[in-house]
Amino acid sequence: SQPVSSWNDSSRLGSPVFQERFKQRDEQARYLQDEIEKALRRYFDRTEPQRYELTRLLVAPRPRRREHPRGWNAFDVKITLTDLTLPGVQGIPSLKIDIAAPEELLPESLKSLSIGGKEVKAYRLERIAGEKMRPFLSTLPSYRKKLSETPRAVRAKDLYDIARIEMEYSIGENSDFWKEVGQEFFVACKSRFVDCQGLSTFAEDLDITRQTYEKDTSIPKDI
Repeated sequence: SQPVSSWNDSSRLGSPVFQERFKQRDEQARYLQDEIEKALRRYFDRTEPQRYELTRLLVAPRPRRREHPRGWNAFDVKITLTDLTLPGVQGIPSLKIDIAAPEELLPESLKSLSIGGKEVKAYRLERIAGEKMRPFLSTLPSYRKKLSETPRAVRAKDLYDIARIEMEYSIGENSDFWKEVGQEFFVACKSRFVDCQGLSTFAEDLDITRQTYEKDTSIPKDI
Protein backbone atom coordinates (compact mmCIF):
# COMPACT_ATOMS: atom_id res chain seq x y z
CA SER A 1 0.00 0.00 0.00
CA GLN A 2 3.00 2.33 0.30
CA PRO A 3 3.53 4.57 -2.74
CA VAL A 4 7.29 4.15 -2.98
CA SER A 5 8.00 1.71 -5.79
CA SER A 6 11.07 0.01 -4.31
CA TRP A 7 10.05 0.32 -0.67
CA ASN A 8 10.40 -2.72 1.55
CA ASP A 9 11.05 -3.63 5.17
CA SER A 10 14.81 -3.67 4.68
CA SER A 11 14.93 -0.10 3.34
CA ARG A 12 12.70 1.64 5.87
CA LEU A 13 13.78 4.99 7.18
CA GLY A 14 15.78 4.45 10.35
CA SER A 15 16.89 0.92 9.47
CA PRO A 16 20.62 0.18 9.13
CA VAL A 17 20.21 -0.84 5.46
CA PHE A 18 18.62 2.46 4.46
CA GLN A 19 21.16 4.52 6.40
CA GLU A 20 24.10 2.56 4.99
CA ARG A 21 22.87 3.06 1.44
CA PHE A 22 22.08 6.74 1.89
CA LYS A 23 24.41 8.16 4.52
CA GLN A 24 23.59 11.85 4.08
CA ARG A 25 20.21 13.45 4.68
CA ASP A 26 20.24 15.14 1.27
CA GLU A 27 20.81 11.72 -0.35
CA GLN A 28 17.88 10.29 1.59
CA ALA A 29 15.70 13.25 0.56
CA ARG A 30 16.60 12.83 -3.13
CA TYR A 31 15.79 9.12 -3.01
CA LEU A 32 12.40 9.77 -1.44
CA GLN A 33 11.73 12.62 -3.88
CA ASP A 34 12.45 10.45 -6.93
CA GLU A 35 10.62 7.35 -5.75
CA ILE A 36 7.48 9.07 -4.46
CA GLU A 37 7.23 11.23 -7.58
CA LYS A 38 7.56 8.24 -9.92
CA ALA A 39 4.99 6.26 -7.95
CA LEU A 40 2.43 9.07 -7.86
CA ARG A 41 2.76 9.89 -11.55
CA ARG A 42 2.47 6.23 -12.45
CA TYR A 43 -0.63 5.83 -10.29
CA PHE A 44 -2.41 8.88 -11.69
CA ASP A 45 -1.50 7.98 -15.29
CA ARG A 46 -3.07 4.54 -14.88
CA THR A 47 -6.43 5.78 -13.58
CA GLU A 48 -9.25 5.91 -16.12
CA PRO A 49 -10.46 8.54 -16.47
CA GLN A 50 -7.55 10.43 -14.97
CA ARG A 51 -8.73 13.04 -12.48
CA TYR A 52 -5.55 14.23 -10.78
CA GLU A 53 -2.18 15.33 -12.07
CA LEU A 54 0.91 15.85 -9.96
CA THR A 55 1.83 19.54 -10.10
CA ARG A 56 4.63 19.68 -7.56
CA LEU A 57 6.31 17.43 -5.03
CA LEU A 58 8.71 18.60 -2.37
CA VAL A 59 10.57 16.37 0.11
CA ALA A 60 12.51 18.35 2.69
CA PRO A 61 14.41 17.27 5.81
CA ARG A 62 12.65 18.41 8.96
CA PRO A 63 14.93 20.93 10.66
CA ARG A 64 16.35 20.00 14.05
CA ARG A 65 18.33 22.01 16.55
CA ARG A 66 20.48 19.01 17.41
CA GLU A 67 20.90 15.39 16.33
CA HIS A 68 18.25 13.04 17.63
CA PRO A 69 19.60 10.55 20.23
CA ARG A 70 18.67 7.68 17.90
CA GLY A 71 19.75 9.40 14.72
CA TRP A 72 16.19 9.63 13.39
CA ASN A 73 15.87 11.66 10.23
CA ALA A 74 12.35 12.89 9.61
CA PHE A 75 11.16 14.40 6.33
CA ASP A 76 8.20 16.57 5.39
CA VAL A 77 6.48 15.76 2.09
CA LYS A 78 4.30 18.36 0.34
CA ILE A 79 2.20 17.18 -2.60
CA THR A 80 0.42 19.65 -4.88
CA LEU A 81 -2.17 18.27 -7.31
CA THR A 82 -4.25 19.61 -10.16
CA ASP A 83 -7.86 18.45 -10.30
CA LEU A 84 -8.46 17.91 -14.02
CA THR A 85 -12.23 18.01 -13.49
CA LEU A 86 -11.96 21.60 -12.26
CA PRO A 87 -10.05 23.42 -15.02
CA GLY A 88 -8.84 26.86 -14.05
CA VAL A 89 -9.41 26.37 -10.32
CA GLN A 90 -6.41 27.55 -8.34
CA GLY A 91 -5.43 27.31 -4.70
CA ILE A 92 -6.32 23.66 -4.03
CA PRO A 93 -4.73 22.84 -0.64
CA SER A 94 -1.55 20.77 -0.78
CA LEU A 95 -1.33 17.36 0.84
CA LYS A 96 1.19 17.17 3.65
CA ILE A 97 2.60 13.97 5.13
CA ASP A 98 5.63 13.16 7.23
CA ILE A 99 8.08 10.30 6.96
CA ALA A 100 9.77 9.30 10.19
CA ALA A 101 11.62 6.44 11.79
CA PRO A 102 9.63 3.19 12.05
CA GLU A 103 7.76 2.47 15.26
CA GLU A 104 8.38 -0.64 17.34
CA LEU A 105 5.44 -3.00 16.90
CA LEU A 106 4.03 -6.01 18.71
CA PRO A 107 3.31 -9.21 16.71
CA GLU A 108 -0.41 -8.44 16.93
CA SER A 109 -0.15 -4.70 16.13
CA LEU A 110 -1.00 -5.20 12.46
CA LYS A 111 -3.82 -6.91 10.63
CA SER A 112 -4.07 -7.89 6.97
CA LEU A 113 -6.82 -6.55 4.72
CA SER A 114 -7.70 -7.35 1.13
CA ILE A 115 -8.22 -4.20 -0.93
CA GLY A 116 -8.62 -4.44 -4.69
CA GLY A 117 -7.24 -7.95 -4.68
CA LYS A 118 -4.05 -6.89 -2.89
CA GLU A 119 -3.03 -7.58 0.68
CA VAL A 120 -2.57 -4.45 2.77
CA LYS A 121 -1.28 -4.35 6.33
CA ALA A 122 -2.83 -1.78 8.66
CA TYR A 123 -2.72 -0.90 12.33
CA ARG A 124 -5.34 -2.62 14.49
CA LEU A 125 -7.60 -0.28 16.44
CA GLU A 126 -5.81 -1.26 19.65
CA ARG A 127 -2.55 0.01 18.15
CA ILE A 128 -4.18 3.20 16.90
CA ALA A 129 -5.61 3.94 20.35
CA GLY A 130 -2.27 3.33 22.06
CA GLU A 131 -0.50 5.35 19.39
CA LYS A 132 -2.85 8.31 19.84
CA MET A 133 -1.86 8.78 23.47
CA ARG A 134 1.88 8.68 22.86
CA PRO A 135 2.19 11.68 20.46
CA PHE A 136 0.04 13.76 22.80
CA LEU A 137 2.62 13.23 25.53
CA SER A 138 5.44 14.02 23.11
CA THR A 139 4.10 17.57 22.70
CA LEU A 140 4.13 18.33 26.43
CA PRO A 141 6.96 20.55 27.79
CA SER A 142 8.80 17.89 29.80
CA TYR A 143 9.32 15.67 26.75
CA ARG A 144 10.33 18.57 24.50
CA LYS A 145 12.90 19.63 27.10
CA LYS A 146 14.16 16.07 27.54
CA LEU A 147 15.09 15.76 23.87
CA SER A 148 16.10 19.43 23.53
CA GLU A 149 13.28 19.94 21.05
CA THR A 150 11.54 23.21 20.25
CA PRO A 151 8.09 23.74 21.82
CA ARG A 152 5.15 22.34 19.90
CA ALA A 153 1.40 22.93 20.02
CA VAL A 154 -0.45 20.44 22.21
CA ARG A 155 -2.03 17.65 20.13
CA ALA A 156 -5.47 17.99 21.65
CA LYS A 157 -7.07 16.30 18.63
CA ASP A 158 -5.53 13.01 19.76
CA LEU A 159 -7.52 13.22 22.98
CA TYR A 160 -10.72 13.65 20.99
CA ASP A 161 -9.90 10.56 18.93
CA ILE A 162 -9.28 8.55 22.10
CA ALA A 163 -12.62 9.69 23.51
CA ARG A 164 -14.42 8.65 20.31
CA ILE A 165 -12.83 5.20 20.48
CA GLU A 166 -13.86 4.89 24.13
CA MET A 167 -17.45 5.74 23.18
CA GLU A 168 -17.49 2.72 20.87
CA TYR A 169 -15.45 0.46 23.18
CA SER A 170 -16.31 1.53 26.71
CA ILE A 171 -13.67 0.63 29.30
CA GLY A 172 -16.28 -0.95 31.55
CA GLU A 173 -17.44 -3.40 28.88
CA ASN A 174 -14.22 -3.94 26.92
CA SER A 175 -11.46 -4.41 29.47
CA ASP A 176 -9.53 -6.87 27.26
CA PHE A 177 -9.49 -4.32 24.43
CA TRP A 178 -8.06 -1.62 26.69
CA LYS A 179 -5.49 -3.97 28.18
CA GLU A 180 -4.16 -4.46 24.64
CA VAL A 181 -4.28 -0.69 24.11
CA GLY A 182 -2.15 -0.32 27.24
CA GLN A 183 0.43 -2.77 25.89
CA GLU A 184 0.58 -0.89 22.59
CA PHE A 185 0.87 2.42 24.45
CA PHE A 186 3.81 1.11 26.48
CA VAL A 187 5.66 -0.07 23.36
CA ALA A 188 4.93 3.18 21.49
CA CYS A 189 6.26 5.24 24.40
CA LYS A 190 9.37 3.10 24.72
CA SER A 191 10.28 3.49 21.06
CA ARG A 192 10.12 7.29 21.37
CA PHE A 193 11.68 7.73 24.84
CA VAL A 194 8.38 8.98 26.29
CA ASP A 195 8.11 8.68 30.07
CA CYS A 196 4.64 8.18 31.54
CA GLN A 197 4.10 8.04 35.28
CA GLY A 198 0.31 7.84 35.00
CA LEU A 199 -2.40 10.49 35.04
CA SER A 200 0.01 13.05 36.43
CA THR A 201 1.97 12.94 33.17
CA PHE A 202 -1.15 13.52 31.08
CA ALA A 203 -2.15 16.39 33.39
CA GLU A 204 0.99 18.42 32.75
CA ASP A 205 -0.09 21.96 31.77
CA LEU A 206 -3.69 20.75 31.89
CA ASP A 207 -5.13 24.27 31.58
CA ILE A 208 -3.25 24.79 28.31
CA THR A 209 -4.46 21.42 27.02
CA ARG A 210 -8.04 22.31 27.93
CA GLN A 211 -7.82 25.71 26.25
CA THR A 212 -6.27 24.22 23.13
CA TYR A 213 -8.99 21.57 22.96
CA GLU A 214 -11.80 24.10 23.36
CA LYS A 215 -10.39 26.60 20.85
CA ASP A 216 -9.41 24.11 18.13
CA THR A 217 -12.00 24.63 15.39
CA SER A 218 -11.09 21.30 13.79
CA ILE A 219 -12.32 19.37 16.84
CA PRO A 220 -16.08 18.64 16.85
CA LYS A 221 -17.83 19.80 19.98
CA ASP A 222 -19.84 16.61 20.58
CA ILE A 223 -17.36 15.51 23.29
